[in-house]
Parts: sequence; C-alpha cells; structure tokens
Amino acid sequence: MVALAQLVELRIVIPAVVGSSPIRHPISPVESFKESFKFHHRFHFHFCAYSAMSDYPKQFKSMLQLQDSMNTKVHPEWQQQGFAFYRALWLECGELVEHYGYKWWKKQTPDMPQVQLEVVDIWHFGLSMLFDGRTVDAIAAALTTELQQGKVDQLSVLDATEALAEETLATRKFSIVKFWALLAAADMNADTLYRSYVGKNVLNFFRQDHGYKEGSYLKQWQGREDNEHLVELGEKLDGSSDSYAQDLYAALTARYSAARAAAAS
Repeated sequence: MVALAQLVELRIVIPAVVGSSPIRHPISPVESFKESFKFHHRFHFHFCAYSAMSDYPKQFKSMLQLQDSMNTKVHPEWQQQGFAFYRALWLECGELVEHYGYKWWKKQTPDMPQVQLEVVDIWHFGLSMLFDGRTVDAIAAALTTELQQGKVDQLSVLDATEALAEETLATRKFSIVKFWALLAAADMNADTLYRSYVGKNVLNFFRQDHGYKEGSYLKQWQGREDNEHLVELGEKLDGSSDSYAQDLYAALTARYSAARAAAAS
C-alpha cells in the first residue's frame, strides 16, 4: 500500500463507468482515501466485466463450438428443431434466485457456488439461442462488439437475474449485455466463465465417452470425484490456449486410465 505521505503529490486515474473517459483526481491525504473507497467497488465491477477483452472472440468461438457439439449430441439437426432455449434460460434464472435466496420471512444465506453454476447453465442456453445461420466467427465477433458498445449495468444478483429474464421473455433473444451484468454481480469474469463452461462441457463429454450412460463409468477415482480432478487439472493448463478443451480432455483421460489400471492390478 502507498504510504500516506506519498499520496500528497500523486495523481491517479480511475475508470468511472464503462465507456466513459477516465477521471483524474488530485490527491490529498484525506481525498485519497475518500476516493479510494468511493470508487473501489465500481473499479472492481469494471474489471470483472471487462477483463482480457482481447481474448473474448477466441473464447466465445471456442464455447460456441462446444455448445454446437453438445447440442448435436442431443439432436443432429438441433438448429432446425425450434427448441425453446429462451424458456429454459428464464427458468434457470428462477433456479438461480432460489439458490441466492429471496424469502425475507426466513433466514437465508446465498449459496454463491451454486449461483455461479446456474450462471454457467444460463450461458449454455444463451449460446444456443445465438445460432441463427451465422458462422461461429460471426457470432463471436458480434458478441464482442455488443460488449464493447453496450452499457453493462451495475446491479445486485437478484436485479441482474430479473433483468435478464425480463429481456429474454420480452424478446425471446439473448442479451449478452444483460448476461454480463449478471456475471459481474455473481463475482465472475470472462476467465472464470470460460474455465467453468469449458470444464463442465469437457466433463460431460468425458463421462459419456467412458461409459456413463452404460453404467461402467467410475465417477469417483483415486479417492476423489471426477469434478475435483477436473478443477485440479484445469488449473495446471493454459486457459487462453486454443486447445484448452482438448488439453483438459486429454489430461482427464490420462489420469482416469492410470487410475483404472491401478485399480485393476
């Protein structure tokens, strides 16, 4: 932390709101601490919602490709079926509210890990809603542009969830800007979304490919559940790599195969 005496001559630049010019504040000892506390939460929101913008097109493209693959497993011609993804999305919003808590007549503590899982589930359906004949590259570019040009509101978890649900019901379209407000409200950012989304999809594919449907898959190995192995392996890999999903799948396969071999010997 900068010593108090050093703050007298300093000037700082603080991003006020998304899309606005920086505000320069002359620093006095008193003003420094007032401005620091005043803008801390706004700066944190700005960072969570807009970290690593240059990575967005690549991450969006990767997640769109994974979503297309997963939906194709459900139905090879899923884009022509008219599935009501918008309905699944707003119902997931309701589940998120349940996990966060809204009942003022009883004590409730927000279950934030579960809330964040619901955010990822919402993202699955939101991505599915974006396939409208455009290429994956075009959709990824459009999402990035919308985030760059749109205004992401600073809202509470409940208000952000309701705003997204309301927009979805009214338009039957997915608003990346409304979703990004929910992402930030849930204390997530682009990187945590990407890792969580890719991880969940990789694990789903991995389970199916290793006998989950037939009942031969071991969900617990080496004394831990597969999702724990997933998190550990994911943290060791480069999340910005184009091959992150493939690398994670390969790492899971190697560890699972070794565990099965050890159990059989």
